[in-house]
Amino acid sequence: MMQSLGHPWPILALCVLALAINSCGERKTMATDFRNEYRELNQNEADTVLAVKVQATAFSGLLENVTDPRSRALAQTKLEECVMWAVKGLTG
Repeated sequence: MMQSLGHPWPILALCVLALAINSCGERKTMATDFRNEYRELNQNEADTVLAVKVQATAFSGLLENVTDPRSRALAQTKLEECVMWAVKGLTG
């Protein structure tokens, strides 16, 4: 099994699949200190968020080939940050 920084690669793919199921079906209410009311995404927004996460998952798999552990960790962290900002921009 391929591993990404100690985390099984298939788990990330399953998370993306779970997002697809949630974005097409049941919506959950979010309650946090920062966003007390969930804004339901329209279908285009949900599809775009899903596409961003699917592409990031694929790119994350490519990082397995980076041999320097520090460089791989930095690349993974920046990819996660990139996805966070993209999703925030799409859903904010």
